[in-house]
Amino acid sequence: MRKLILIFAAAFMLAACGGGTADKKADEAKAEEKSDAGSIAGGLSELAKAAESMGDKTEELKKLTPLSTDALKSFLPETLLGVKRSRFNVANNMGFAVGEATYKKDDTTDLKVMIYDCAGEAGAAFYGMNFFMRMNMQQESEDGYTKTTEFMGSKAVENYKKYNNQYQLTFLSGERFLISVEGDNTGLDAVKDAAKSLDYDKLKTLK
Repeated sequence: MRKLILIFAAAFMLAACGGGTADKKADEAKAEEKSDAGSIAGGLSELAKAAESMGDKTEELKKLTPLSTDALKSFLPETLLGVKRSRFNVANNMGFAVGEATYKKDDTTDLKVMIYDCAGEAGAAFYGMNFFMRMNMQQESEDGYTKTTEFMGSKAVENYKKYNNQYQLTFLSGERFLISVEGDNTGLDAVKDAAKSLDYDKLKTLK
C-alpha cells in the first residue's frame, strides 16, 4: 500500500511540475507576444515622428527661394586637396540649382563635389527622396554598402561601390544645401578630408 501511495505521489508531483512548465511556457509566450506588439507600436511611433519631421523640414524648404547658378558655382573651389578643378557644371533646369565640380588627379583617381540647393518645391522633394529617406539605414552586399554615419557633428550617408572603388559622403549643410563628395580610388579618408576643407561659411553669404 505504501508503495502504491508513493507511486501516486510521484505521479502527482510530475503532473504538477508538468502543469507548471506548461503554464510557464504559456506565460512566456504571452510576454513575448506583448513584447512584439510593443516593439511594433514603438516602431510605428518612430515612423510617425520621422514623417512629421520630414514634413516640417520640407515645408521650411519650400518657402525658400532657390539660388542662382552663379551663386552656387562660387561655392565650388578652384583647387581641392591641392588638385586643380578640371571641370564644372551648374544648372537649374530641374527646378532647383545644382553645382558639380571634378578634380582629376590622374586617369584613375579623382574627387567630385556636388551641391544641391534644396530650396523651393522641387528642391524640397529632392531632399526628401535623396537624403531624408536614406537616414537610419544600413545596406550591404558583395558590391558595396550604404549606411548612415556621423560627420562633422551631423548625420551623413556613406556609400561605397566596389566595382570602381568609389566612396561617397552625403550630408546637409546650412539647413538647405545637400553636399556630396565622391572619390574614385582615393579612399574614404581623402573624401572626408575634401569634405572638411570646403568653405561652409561662404554658404551663409550666398544669395
